[in-house]
Amino acid sequence: MVAENILKHLLCDDESLMAYFRSGDLSIDDLRRRMFLKQRDEDRSIPDHHYRLQEELTFKSINSIRDVLSIGILRLAEEHLEVTNGTIKVKIDKQNQWQDLITYMPPLILQMVLLQKKHPLNFSVKDDLEKYYSDHILDNVRHTALCEPDITPFSDFLKKENGFDDLHIHLNGTTETDIVWQGFLTAPKKIHDELLKVYNVPGVREQFEQESHFLTPNKFFRLLNIARKIRAELCFNLISKRKLNRKNQIHFITGLIRSVNIEGGSYRHPLGKILNPSTLIESQYPVAEEGLLYVMLFEDMANNQDAFRDKLFHFYLLILGLANRLLVQQKHQFGFEQFQKHTLNSLRETSELRFENRLFQLHGNKSRNLHFLEGRFSPKNSEGKTIEFLTAFTADLKKFEKECSRLGAVIPEVRLVAHFIKRKDLNSDRYVRHKELRKEVWLKAKVLGYLKKKDSKLVRRIVGIDAAASEFDASPEVFAPAFRMLRRQEFKHFTFHAGEDFHHLVSGLRSIFEAIEFNDLREGDRIGHATATGLSPMVWLNAIGSTLLIRQGEWLDNLLFCRYLILRSHIDDPADYLTQLDIDIQRLSAKLGIAFPAEDLQNAWLARRYCPILLKERSIRDAINLITFDKTEWNDLALVRQNNNVVTILEHYHNQSNREAYDTITTVENIGLFDAENLQRLQRAVLKIMKDKNIIIETLPSSNIRIGHHRDFSTYQLWNWNKWAAEDGNVPLIVLGTDDPGIFATNIYNEYASLYCYLTTQKKQLPAEAMQTIVTLHKNGRKHRFG
Repeated sequence: MVAENILKHLLCDDESLMAYFRSGDLSIDDLRRRMFLKQRDEDRSIPDHHYRLQEELTFKSINSIRDVLSIGILRLAEEHLEVTNGTIKVKIDKQNQWQDLITYMPPLILQMVLLQKKHPLNFSVKDDLEKYYSDHILDNVRHTALCEPDITPFSDFLKKENGFDDLHIHLNGTTETDIVWQGFLTAPKKIHDELLKVYNVPGVREQFEQESHFLTPNKFFRLLNIARKIRAELCFNLISKRKLNRKNQIHFITGLIRSVNIEGGSYRHPLGKILNPSTLIESQYPVAEEGLLYVMLFEDMANNQDAFRDKLFHFYLLILGLANRLLVQQKHQFGFEQFQKHTLNSLRETSELRFENRLFQLHGNKSRNLHFLEGRFSPKNSEGKTIEFLTAFTADLKKFEKECSRLGAVIPEVRLVAHFIKRKDLNSDRYVRHKELRKEVWLKAKVLGYLKKKDSKLVRRIVGIDAAASEFDASPEVFAPAFRMLRRQEFKHFTFHAGEDFHHLVSGLRSIFEAIEFNDLREGDRIGHATATGLSPMVWLNAIGSTLLIRQGEWLDNLLFCRYLILRSHIDDPADYLTQLDIDIQRLSAKLGIAFPAEDLQNAWLARRYCPILLKERSIRDAINLITFDKTEWNDLALVRQNNNVVTILEHYHNQSNREAYDTITTVENIGLFDAENLQRLQRAVLKIMKDKNIIIETLPSSNIRIGHHRDFSTYQLWNWNKWAAEDGNVPLIVLGTDDPGIFATNIYNEYASLYCYLTTQKKQLPAEAMQTIVTLHKNGRKHRFG
């Protein structure tokens, strides 16, 4: 059990938020009890008396809300951060813990409490505010509130290489909490309206209900209004040196609780008007202005007793914390479904209207993090919309590049990857699974192909094709015809999200195989995540247990995949394994109503790569008028039609009347054929296929830790890949990316830094040895980027 400061939960305290919302008041005893219970919820198998000692240690010398904010948050900051030559840095031995901490608490507040302690502020006159803002705050949070560890060999390498290459990043989902928060308070009504559009999406409502009693669009709108009014009041009181009497305090709290909407009001941070009173437009650095407010509050706490100020500030931070839980994947939110809820809630929409701000954030406050970036975007369904997107992106990119040039900073090379979105088959067709999505993907691919043929300068920026979102919603077969068509249209680089999350480890391995084989991935193409190939089978089995629920159709596909893989890869001693597989295949296929030889079933599974919309047409005269018609695809299907059994099995698979049997849930045992030893054999067979084809793996550390079956970096799949590569060399090259840096509170610098710090602090590697891992990953990325 690790001794922890349980005030890390301070901004996750929904009960205290409710207390303020109801009465505007809170006792230190209530807060202390709630911190204890929050810590206990992380692992209820540990007896309370251990948590009591953590509680006692955390609350030593903390006897009031003021102490919690000024002493408690400071202790958290001092444990993880340091100030060197005016720059706030993460301690090297705390980088991995820091990445966990900022899922609970956005980093700006932690930076500013430490800054105030190291550099106290005299804000009796405006000039002092301006000087402090420019001397101490701006350089630390100009573009991002994500601070970094100060690693000398790491920084030297970064300077020599002119930044890192981020080869897997989604442009939506990039903006960090402290930036989005400023947008929330600038335009609460816009946030409310965006939430109303998506609130009935099941994943969104689930996320809201699991995180708070307050989360309906109207209640969240009220809370943002309250936070905005609190911020204005705190700023005014600090500048004017005013303290409200008890009567006026009660009046103000009553007004907050009854707050429904904002009449007029500023669209700028209140301190922005003080620092730049002549400027009417939006603040250029609102996060820095927010940081100055925090410093002023901590300075005021150090010198003045004011319980009302303390509770207002605490109330404000609790609303911020609630917003953070909707924006950043929390440690208790395991798996892809939890991740996807953050992408569905639309809370970043208004903050991500401009691309240049995201690029500045990713490049870091010193504008030196990035050398090359592949930004993923969702392709449009018309030429006009595609050109509109590319034009807006290019215009913002030019502004970003111009500013980098003015600063003499590294100008990253930025390219785009079009990622098609996997979605559930909601409008089910009678004869074809995922018919609507197949048609949508095909039409969007045709638009890209048409623009590619026109050789538009804008389209030249698109260097790759991808498919993203939940693997539970759509499999690689849905995208395969469009991917192969795009290759014929001279798109050269392809990648595919696969093996990221799965019902069974074999399902993840099969998804990777299907992504490669069905989509005709070739040398230099990549697979995003591929967690299933490196996750320790024993770690997975311990998490899942000896039995597992899975749908019958998925399990039959897994059995067929295993059979094919064993025969293709010549896995040692396969005789008994194959015999048992064939028995299980025959038993399960009979239950599904397709009692055919295993060879035919296997060939039918492999034939799913072809377009089923075309398959049901018997003549080219009928097929040529279909949206998805393609002559090459039609000719390929001619070979499939030569085997009547394969056609029958495919039609059975797609026919709506049979899907209930495919979707029926069954129980499988993770022993014998699927024990840890055999699962690792399958993993290494898939890795060898990838190695032989030179298919690269995109690994995304923070994302994989949050979504995969990991608690921390100790089980991260990279360690297995490195170990197996050293044993037999049959592991593909690995490159690094950030995935959704806003949702995972990271950037490319910190992704590399987290690996380095784990290797040096937990694995006890020498710095030179750890740097070799960093250098190898970096070189792989530079060589295999889609340029």
